[in-house]
Amino acid sequence: MSAVPSTKEEWRYWFSERRRSHPHIQAQKDSEEVCRRLVAFVRKRRPIPVPVSFYLAIRAEVDVSHASRSLESMGYLSLLPRLTPRGLEFAAVRGPDDLVAGPFGLTEPKQDLLAVRPEVVVLPGLGFSRDFHRLGYGKGHYDRALRSLAASSPLTVGVGYSFQLVDRLPAEDHDEPLDAIVTPSESWERK
Repeated sequence: MSAVPSTKEEWRYWFSERRRSHPHIQAQKDSEEVCRRLVAFVRKRRPIPVPVSFYLAIRAEVDVSHASRSLESMGYLSLLPRLTPRGLEFAAVRGPDDLVAGPFGLTEPKQDLLAVRPEVVVLPGLGFSRDFHRLGYGKGHYDRALRSLAASSPLTVGVGYSFQLVDRLPAEDHDEPLDAIVTPSESWERK
C-alpha cells in the first residue's frame, strides 16, 4: 500500500491498523471524552429529550455506552440498531434480556421489539473526513438507513478517535454525509 491511502479498501486497512494498535487505556480515556462532548452536543442541538440511536462498540470502536446512560438519565430514549430483511432499524432496549446475537457477530435488539424512529443517530466508523463523510465496513447498512430516515431529518453524528479524522476520504453518490463528527479533541458541525 502507498504511504497515503487512496481507495476505500486501503483506508479501511489503514484505519483498522491504527485502531488495533491504539492502547486500551488511552481508548478508554478517549471514549470518556467523546461521550462528554457527545452528550453536550446532543443536549445543545436537541434540548428536549428525543430518541437517540447509539451502537454497541465492536473491533475497538469508541465506546458510547456512557453517553447513552447519561442521556437516558436526562429523559432521552436510547435506541440500538438491528438488521432486518428491510434493512437497519432501531429499537429501545430495557436490558440484556432484550438483546440477541445478530449478523456479523453483532449484538442487537430482539426482532419483536417495537421499531422507533431516531431523531439523533450516533454512528461508528472506521474513519471520518472533515467534509463529513464516514467510512464504514463497506456493507452500506447505515447509508441506506439514513436515506430511509431522510424525511424526518435526524441529526447524524459520527464518533471516533482523533486519528480517525482526516481531511478527505473517497466518497461515492450513495455515501450519506454526516451533520457532525465528535472526537476526543474536537467536534465538527456541518453548517
